[in-house]
Amino acid sequence: MQNNRLYQVLIYIIIVVLSTLTIPNTFANDNTKVGLPDGAIARLGKGGINIIRFSPDGTYLAVGTDVGVWLYDVQDGTETALFSDHVGHVNALAFSQDGNLLASGGFNNPVIEVWKLDNKSNYATIELNRPTITLSALAFYGKILVGYSSDEVIYWKVEDSRELSKIDFDADFYIVAFSRDGSDLAAIDKEERIRLFDTRISSQYATLPGHGEGRNNDIYALAFSPDNSMLLSGGVDKTVLIWDLQDQVRTTTLRGHNAWVTAVAWSADGKTVASGDAGKNIILWDMETQKKKRQLEDMRILSTR
Repeated sequence: MQNNRLYQVLIYIIIVVLSTLTIPNTFANDNTKVGLPDGAIARLGKGGINIIRFSPDGTYLAVGTDVGVWLYDVQDGTETALFSDHVGHVNALAFSQDGNLLASGGFNNPVIEVWKLDNKSNYATIELNRPTITLSALAFYGKILVGYSSDEVIYWKVEDSRELSKIDFDADFYIVAFSRDGSDLAAIDKEERIRLFDTRISSQYATLPGHGEGRNNDIYALAFSPDNSMLLSGGVDKTVLIWDLQDQVRTTTLRGHNAWVTAVAWSADGKTVASGDAGKNIILWDMETQKKKRQLEDMRILSTR
């Protein structure tokens, strides 16, 4: 009797597993075979959420993972996968100010891809000719693309993928974020403090204390508000902090994640904040009420409030 019961349980588990593999995802295309390296058969999952960014008009939410870029329609959750022949993590994303282009790059990624969003096609490929690829952040300044890589701020002309110039920094930072126009840079130092720089003169102008002291103070994500007056930070303590940069104080703590916060973003109108965690969940926050208004579980819409 006990063996028969065990057999029934195993059959039930197999049926459940098979059903989850065959049920179509309403919000997703079949992206399991797109952009794979030679010899690979399929991709299992989208990888961890490394970075999220809103388009300037708030229509799209771009999500960078360990295997590529997904573009989500904010209203209905429809997704589009953006893949190229180059394989690497996507830790840096930036929309152009007019919303027509999206740049993506990251760690162990030999190129920066620039995507044209009207037809979701590749617009330009910028090769990074460096022995160690550690691109950490991107921003557009008009038709110029700005990037941070291994203690340097680098400027490229997007139209011909040409490097224009670069500025050296006195330290190499792992977690960084640009303001929308690339004029400001936020970076996490070894003490888990937030340091703020003017990239045009490579000068530090402020230091924020971070998420406190102790074991859970590591910060994994940063993002400026559209007008550069505020800053988001997210980390191991599963919270999103909002900082007033003029007074250099923390104003708000957003709680709702059950895993480390690994990505944060601010919509162009300043009304919505997005935060992603290590459990592949994204929360959209209403900044007027500072409450959760939508959640995407495993990067699929779960609920709307």
